[in-house]
Amino acid sequence: MYPSAHRHLANTLEKLGRYKEAEKEYEETKKVADNYPKNNRDFGIFLSKIGRKENARKEFELALKLFEKRGNEKEARKVRELLKGHI
Repeated sequence: MYPSAHRHLANTLEKLGRYKEAEKEYEETKKVADNYPKNNRDFGIFLSKIGRKENARKEFELALKLFEKRGNEKEARKVRELLKGHI
């Protein structure tokens, strides 16, 4: 399965309140593509929602690093805003 498919499935499972399954799909995306910053960003948002702030911060930091490396300033700026709530 493609990384974006896992991410979209994780987002859907999260919306359905199926958090353990959602987390598994986010982790699966990381196995398939460990340099996929949108997954790190979305996983960070998910982790923040379920109260795992430190894990969320780590995902946001990785997403920021990857977005910056790719020169995607628009997405990097969004992640910086997410990080502000975790520092």
